[in-house]
Amino acid sequence: IQQYRQCCAILVEELGVPPMPETEALYQHILILRQRPPQLNLPVLPPDLVGREPELAALTEMLTDPARRLIAITGMGGIGKSSLALALAGRLARHFLDGVYFVSLAELEDGALLDTAVTESLDLTFPPGAPPRDFLCEYFQDKELLLILDSAEHLQTAVETFIQTLLAAAPELKIVVTSRQKPRLRAASVWALTGLALPDAAATAVVETPAITLFAQHAARFRREFSLAAVWPQVVELCHLLAGSPLGIELAAAQLDVTNCADLAAELRASMGELAVDYQDMPPRHRSLRALFHHSWRLLSAGEQEALAKLTVFRGGFTPEAAAAASQVDRGVLAALVRKSLLHEQDGRFTMHILIRQFAREHLPADTAIYAQHASYFSQQLREANLAALPIEADNIRAMWQYAVTRPDVPVLAEAAHHLARFYAVTNQFAAGRILFAQAVDNLAGSDIPQTEPVMWGEILGRYAMFLLRAGQLAEARDAAERSVAVLRGRRDEAALAFSLNLLGVLHLQSGSFATAVALLAECADLYRRTDEPAHLLKPLVNLGSVHLRLGQYDTALAYLNEALPLAEQLNDRRGMTHILNNLGAIHLIQGDLTAAYDRFAACLPLTEEMANQPVRMTTLQNLAEVSYKQGDWAQAICHSEASLAVAAEIEAEVPAIRTQKIYALALHASGERACAWENLRQAVQVGHEAETLPALLDVLTGVGALLLAEGETAAAVDLLRFICAHPATEQQYAAEAQELLAQAGAAADEGVGERPLAEVVTAVLRQIP
Repeated sequence: IQQYRQCCAILVEELGVPPMPETEALYQHILILRQRPPQLNLPVLPPDLVGREPELAALTEMLTDPARRLIAITGMGGIGKSSLALALAGRLARHFLDGVYFVSLAELEDGALLDTAVTESLDLTFPPGAPPRDFLCEYFQDKELLLILDSAEHLQTAVETFIQTLLAAAPELKIVVTSRQKPRLRAASVWALTGLALPDAAATAVVETPAITLFAQHAARFRREFSLAAVWPQVVELCHLLAGSPLGIELAAAQLDVTNCADLAAELRASMGELAVDYQDMPPRHRSLRALFHHSWRLLSAGEQEALAKLTVFRGGFTPEAAAAASQVDRGVLAALVRKSLLHEQDGRFTMHILIRQFAREHLPADTAIYAQHASYFSQQLREANLAALPIEADNIRAMWQYAVTRPDVPVLAEAAHHLARFYAVTNQFAAGRILFAQAVDNLAGSDIPQTEPVMWGEILGRYAMFLLRAGQLAEARDAAERSVAVLRGRRDEAALAFSLNLLGVLHLQSGSFATAVALLAECADLYRRTDEPAHLLKPLVNLGSVHLRLGQYDTALAYLNEALPLAEQLNDRRGMTHILNNLGAIHLIQGDLTAAYDRFAACLPLTEEMANQPVRMTTLQNLAEVSYKQGDWAQAICHSEASLAVAAEIEAEVPAIRTQKIYALALHASGERACAWENLRQAVQVGHEAETLPALLDVLTGVGALLLAEGETAAAVDLLRFICAHPATEQQYAAEAQELLAQAGAAADEGVGERPLAEVVTAVLRQIP
């Protein structure tokens, strides 16, 4: 900054000119970076890395080179790739305008979940109907950001495809990937990480190289009287045998509480000789780590050996309570394994290095019951624990479900299906939920589960349909929901059937099949009344109010909503109250009572903020915009519309926002902003048509008709408005709006209407929009 100011002074004094725009832009960029805290999602940064300053300096220089956008840190397991990447992230925290983000892939066993893992690490939420990869490309496209993908070797092909796609879409994005394998990408600048620097093997005087320094630091934790000079030759030999591996050095030093350096070096030499016979194709540096682990293993008691092998079942760490319940390992054994550097503890959670886990898992007996115990424990946690506190266990929960699906484990599946779906819904991990339930449906469809466990199968189908609906895959969601209802009819579980009936009703509502939606939702409400589940009854009542509202049956809609409101108040379901108040306001709006409508929406808005119910907040602001528009207050209508669209952008709700774009366009046009009005309508028509949301699209087309009429394009407007009036998916209020516009044009709704495909009409409309 000081250099910039000096530059400005010199330019003015000697040349009489200001700095170039590029220099000014760089200055502003630096100011922003200095004035705000860095945006990070990093796990706890490692302590100062011993001996990695040259690597950090070189990698920092590489990342500041505009031509280098992909850095691959490669090397054997235990060499320190993850620690180096984390230290690099901490060093560069203020270098990237949009932050530095670390995504661990170590526990991700399925490449299909890669997009969701990245999205969760960035605390993002997929919008309904958006393909995850497309959403990430759009998110990253204007971001200056560093993304670190750690431990990618087991997902190499999926990660390479992911990287290529993102780098092509986002010109300011940089990626660091750590892997045991070199990526097969020409864009990658590869940094092959080797062991810490070693002294000459024949050195007789103490030389503090990084490998020696690290060994001494760890050894001092186990032997207070440790003297490097006293055991110098043995320490040098050990560090050379371990090829300077930081993990190997830590494990070796941890054994000094039960052995000495000379015996440890001799044992390591002997074990490596045995492994050279058994694993002739294994590089010596890999044999050294395996030999060290074998030695560490032999030093454990039988109970500690059994415990370490059992603990390999956990993913992403575990609590002492989980270890005791799922693997019968108590705190004393955990503490002993921490002392031997086979586990690490931080903030009450224990983790195991992935390489140690791979070695220890080999000692699990073939008939072990530990996976079933792990699955049973986390299935119980889903049922009993506070779901909002469980995201930290996401890796364990995913492992539980995948075990239960592949086995299949009927008790775990039966207990977990409902609660797992709720977990992913509450934590907004809809994309991950869709993938896991899709895997369940695909795996179980070919088994005897659909015949032997029809209730469980029907419930899984119903939850899968819910995630498909959230993803905007309406046809697939309807198919899954119909299969679920068909399986569950006549079975003992009326609650499961009611869930799927409500979902299927909503799907028919969205597609414009209002009569079918009413029948399904009414049946659902009757089932919930019979099972005396008021908390669940609220949903079909609100949905029935919504569908009757769209049919123009306002008294019936009010009856359902008035039944729902005291129920929501009794349950203190403030989220449910937001839906009810919004629908009540919509009825007043349709009936022309703008004051009553405004009061309902005004009461709803603070509740949506309190409950962080952004979808309903978006709709309430849209409705307030419509009230203002009908009152002739164009400026206020524009203000509410822009607030609604801002919320839509925040939650990536592009499809639901098209109704807001219609009101926004009408208000803009009335204010004289013709070009902006038409552009909003063009976008809304395109999005609605691609998403196949017929009622919402027909609403937007009514707005197109209104503007065509306002600009004197009467023939085109009349033709479009007659089509809207005749279409079976047009909601009653918009059919009435279209009829009113036709009356203004002196035309009747039922004259000259022929059947035309919607796609043909949309194509014509897009051609007509200026």
